[in-house]
Amino acid sequence: DGEIRIWSATDLTRPSVGVQVGGGAINCIAVVDYGGEAAIAIGTADHSVRILRRADPKRLLATFHHPGPVLALAPASLAGRPALVSGGHDRAVRVWDLSVASSHALGRVSHGAGAGGASVIADGTIS
Repeated sequence: DGEIRIWSATDLTRPSVGVQVGGGAINCIAVVDYGGEAAIAIGTADHSVRILRRADPKRLLATFHHPGPVLALAPASLAGRPALVSGGHDRAVRVWDLSVASSHALGRVSHGAGAGGASVIADGTIS
């Protein structure tokens, strides 16, 4: 429905915040560090990764683009800098540097099928 809902861990009876973000279906979500502040990354069916401010989710901090729907997100660290790994229907996994305001991927890796999941381990390995 294009809305994210944030719950308090102490009161799961109703969301404390609900924000309509657009972009059609939200396929994935991750909590990330963006420029030193807590943020929410969402991957959508409209080929976008949107970074929203955690303290005010109505505030868009950045948008990154894929050629197809975004299916997976994973927070990462690149030499101590916050990063985000995204995987999409376009069969690519991209790495975004979240310490700088940039809409260009640092790297792209082809995957044999649509990248429906992503994880990053401490040594920087992406799977």
